[in-house]
Amino acid sequence: MFIVKPFDLQLFADEPTPDPTPDEPENTPKSSEEEEKGEKTFTQAELDKIVKDRLKRAEKESQKKIEEARTEAQKLAKMNEEQKKQYEQEKIQAENANLKDQIAQLEKKAERAELSKSAATILQENHKITATQDILDFVVGETAEDTNERIEKLVSIIKADRKAVEAERALGRTPKMYRADHEAPSPFAEKLKKYKR
Repeated sequence: MFIVKPFDLQLFADEPTPDPTPDEPENTPKSSEEEEKGEKTFTQAELDKIVKDRLKRAEKESQKKIEEARTEAQKLAKMNEEQKKQYEQEKIQAENANLKDQIAQLEKKAERAELSKSAATILQENHKITATQDILDFVVGETAEDTNERIEKLVSIIKADRKAVEAERALGRTPKMYRADHEAPSPFAEKLKKYKR
């Protein structure tokens, strides 16, 4: 019988790696290198526990929904026809109020998006300012008038800053010219010097 052993490629290592014995189970704990990579393995018992926990949670949620439906049905069974109609109307009114709130929020978002778009256009075309999201968050207000006022404030701040930078740059000194007379002139410069007067 011929037994194949893995090659020991670490010929110059201080300690050779031990050969795996056939008695060790295949599910050996991972080495520290594999743990550093962030890979996590689970035993069958851990997997069973996780599955059981999730099944219990799902069962509790479904039991809760069933119980709510049961109490609703019991409440409706105890009511007479007029009370049922009133109860249904109250439910419909609550749903309508909820839908109206959602519509109002969507309209507000749409209006804000439109104001952002127009503010970006105004900043780019009229003032040559590229509008980033931070600038738009700062500039866009509740109404168009508020947004225009904020744009004017921002533009005046930017113009004042640009003017201050230009003034500072204009006050700078011109650099001095330094000659390197100690350097030997090139042969071409020597010939050219003869013709200069």
